[in-house]
Amino acid sequence: MSGFNVNPSSFTSSRNGAVLYAYSGKYSGADVTNTAIDIANTGLDDLLCTAIITIDWVLTQTDAGTTAAIDSIDIWNAQCDIQAGANAVAPFTFTFLVPAQSHLEIKTLMDAAGAGAGAARSVMVYAYPLTII
Repeated sequence: MSGFNVNPSSFTSSRNGAVLYAYSGKYSGADVTNTAIDIANTGLDDLLCTAIITIDWVLTQTDAGTTAAIDSIDIWNAQCDIQAGANAVAPFTFTFLVPAQSHLEIKTLMDAAGAGAGAARSVMVYAYPLTII
């Protein structure tokens, strides 16, 4: 049995302890803006993180995207406006540093029609502690 679980509010350690991860689980419908990952305290180490955001582009009517913040400071805001001719490529992937003991928040954004149609979204973050040896 794997130890994999949905954990959008904290990091889970891999079996060997080398990697941390957080997963929002797949959700659909709901609101236009959803908080997928909300980790109040990222821990004692600085982290090298990668976030992978998937969005159901088939049910997206006009636009979708994602935002992230560390300690309420925006680190990205990525929007894809399909009606304006943007070509959506899933998944969105971002690599970034997170200072120790920070608040990490990642949100997904969906047009109201796509959210109403049940467009699915999910976020996976995996992180490597940057320790001083």
